[in-house]
Amino acid sequence: AAGYAACFGNAVIHVTRSNKEYKIRDNDVEVLSTVGMVANGYGGFALTVHLDVTISGISQADAEKIVEQTHQVCPYSNAIRGNRQVSTTVYTK
Repeated sequence: AAGYAACFGNAVIHVTRSNKEYKIRDNDVEVLSTVGMVANGYGGFALTVHLDVTISGISQADAEKIVEQTHQVCPYSNAIRGNRQVSTTVYTK
């Protein structure tokens, strides 16, 4: 969970580097990752991930767009895409 949160936070910064409207700095993004388990239907369990992403200094719509783009470049998101349930909640300050 900690690794995914750190990676996703850095990916947010990466995604916004080329944007001239706003620049997200280290102190502008906070990611809290929670890993859970659900029954997989075969008598076992599957992992789930929830990311609470807070980005300061931008609109809610922009923050949600950035999080969507970040899921495309984050190595953790790419590694588990299609085989793990990942949900997000996006906040702004």
